[in-house]
Amino acid sequence: MNTRTVIPIAVTLLTQLVSHAWAQTSYQYAFQWGSRGAGTGQFEFPSDIAVDGSGNVYVLDCQNNRVQKFTSTGAFMTQWGTAGNGNGQFNAPAGLDVDSDGNVYVADTFNDRIQKFSSSGDYLTQWGTTGSGDGELTDPFDVAVHGATAFVTDHACSRIEAFTTTGTFVAQWGLTLCHPVPGRGSFDSRRESRPTPAEACT
Repeated sequence: MNTRTVIPIAVTLLTQLVSHAWAQTSYQYAFQWGSRGAGTGQFEFPSDIAVDGSGNVYVLDCQNNRVQKFTSTGAFMTQWGTAGNGNGQFNAPAGLDVDSDGNVYVADTFNDRIQKFSSSGDYLTQWGTTGSGDGELTDPFDVAVHGATAFVTDHACSRIEAFTTTGTFVAQWGLTLCHPVPGRGSFDSRRESRPTPAEACT
């Protein structure tokens, strides 16, 4: 049996073993919380979830433009955020993450910025202005924090931007398409055709 024959057989056997192990895994339902609405502990199109080092759960409640915080068993703790563009306000937020110190970062999508809060919801800082340059954002959809770096998906510009956790631009990569492109219309015209906040949360 030559090497060319052995490799496909090995891959096939590995695939079968992994599939078998996956099939043998059983998952047991634990519990749930929440219902549709705007009250405490209710959600209207929740768009992201993150857990801190103490097991507290943060849920980004997109259409209600707020963050809700719960214990690991689902008991409501606190919430913050209202609709708008001021400090601590949101416009169709899509993503969030928590760093090792418990600070909460929110991708405030239609406000083209990242907002940072303490674990209790106190506003700390923000960064990002509308555009396609270094450190600018256009419809950021998500944020992920690793160590001292916050990585942001800059949705409308088809790129990833990296910042320090205080908002200093570090680097970017990806294909930036939010400049005027032949056949695609101008940046402003395409921006005007984006969905409403309610549609974005659905």
